[in-house]
Amino acid sequence: MLNKSQVINYLNSDIEKLKVYFIKSNNSKSKKLIQEKLILMELKKIVVESNCPYIENTYTILKSENVEDIKEALIYLKKKYTFISHKNLANYHIVVAFIYEILGKRVNASKEYKSALKYSFNKDALKLYRDFVDRARYKKSNIKRDETKKNINIDIESLSKSAKSLEAIAKKYTQSYKSFKLAQKYYKYALDIYKQLMQAKPTKYKQNYILALIKGVETYNLPKELLKEAESLLFYDRESQDTEFYLLNKIKALKGMKI
Repeated sequence: MLNKSQVINYLNSDIEKLKVYFIKSNNSKSKKLIQEKLILMELKKIVVESNCPYIENTYTILKSENVEDIKEALIYLKKKYTFISHKNLANYHIVVAFIYEILGKRVNASKEYKSALKYSFNKDALKLYRDFVDRARYKKSNIKRDETKKNINIDIESLSKSAKSLEAIAKKYTQSYKSFKLAQKYYKYALDIYKQLMQAKPTKYKQNYILALIKGVETYNLPKELLKEAESLLFYDRESQDTEFYLLNKIKALKGMKI
């Protein structure tokens, strides 16, 4: 019988292979099958790494990769929710989100991802959310262009709400000197999402990201290197002259601050 470390190694190997197959495949049906398999492999990996017995127990249920077993895993987890410790709630919600994704229930999956982000703001959780958004876009790529655009906008809107939520949490922690490091931490996660939004829709979110970078230095004492990024973005695609003048002066003033 394989130990946990060996299982994780095998899963990592399968995930990397599936990613390569997905990129190389030119057939839409094959891509869909590979995608579903990839999601399931990542779900299994999260389950194994969770260090929570209730979540780990679903690995056996999911092993057959049968839809009915996946439904059984969902029912099992829902029953065990009250027994999940606070530190494992992020993993719980991510696993449930993946299960909903496999079952094609995107609205439920999106809600679970948002819940996961409330409990864990680590890079892995954010990456999982980005992967979810990317896959959602691909799934709709064979539908009418206007319907695809609508669904992408929904995901973009979810990300925007997540960024604002993180920023609100950061602001709350600025009220105490002892919790200021937490404020910086959560604001950095908000910045990550603002950057994603800018990359997805530069015209709409570029200025928001520039302002967020400036705010990071001004309010949260983040490194002044952020101002260089803000300045380069400003010159790369300038807004109106009034806005440009205001932002440049803001950056100039902050560069002179002693932090």
